[in-house]
Amino acid sequence: MFDYIFNYTKQKDLYYIGHSMGCTSILTLLSSKPEYNTKIKMAILLAPAAFWMNVSPSFNDFINILPFVKEVLREREIYDFFPQSLATVTTARTLCNDKAVTQVICIAILFLIVGSDPPQLNITTLPDILSYVPAGSSVQAFEHYYQNVLAKDFRHYDFGIAENYRRYKQKTPPSYDVKKISAPINIFYSENDMIVTEKNILELDKRLPNVVTKKVPYKLFNHVDFLWAIEVKTLLYDNVLELLQKFDFKQNKSKH
Repeated sequence: MFDYIFNYTKQKDLYYIGHSMGCTSILTLLSSKPEYNTKIKMAILLAPAAFWMNVSPSFNDFINILPFVKEVLREREIYDFFPQSLATVTTARTLCNDKAVTQVICIAILFLIVGSDPPQLNITTLPDILSYVPAGSSVQAFEHYYQNVLAKDFRHYDFGIAENYRRYKQKTPPSYDVKKISAPINIFYSENDMIVTEKNILELDKRLPNVVTKKVPYKLFNHVDFLWAIEVKTLLYDNVLELLQKFDFKQNKSKH
């Protein structure tokens, strides 16, 4: 993806902004292929999912059903998890709209997984949001998270002993060496995030060599508030934009 962007735009580097799983992707890339660090001006990571030293009880319950779900999907030769389809869109719009008596259940399930924040949830937009989020990912990607939760680590995918020896030359998958990440990293996290907890963020912060970590100044801010909180512009996006502008100014100044 990065190479395509560089080839198409003729730029030599770029800014990266990711949320949750999007942060996992950039962290694995920069630690596994350190040469890409020089191509990242700055990475802004919102609720980055990496280390799993601590998992909330509600998210742990969700994680624990993954092996069962994986087996059911495998038997049916289904390799997508939470795929978007006409059925999921119709279900979300039917059960979660303002007039549905079941809307309260939609909200309760959402808050149970990500953290409760009623003041920042625009319930009118809920059917639209849940029609497209989550938009699906591979079963293997979710299994990788499950493996890391069990290992309480941030490491490569576990293919089993034989395949691990072939790929990694060792019995168990190696941890991602995030100390190799030299690109400037800015992390934003929240106190009420039930998926990416504060303890896990601080573990990542401790290991990254070039990082600035900030907590969103609102106690109820949860995992999905990074995307659609009513006041997300004031609480977060204005700060992100300011970071980009300041970094650009410094770079331009250093060129003259």
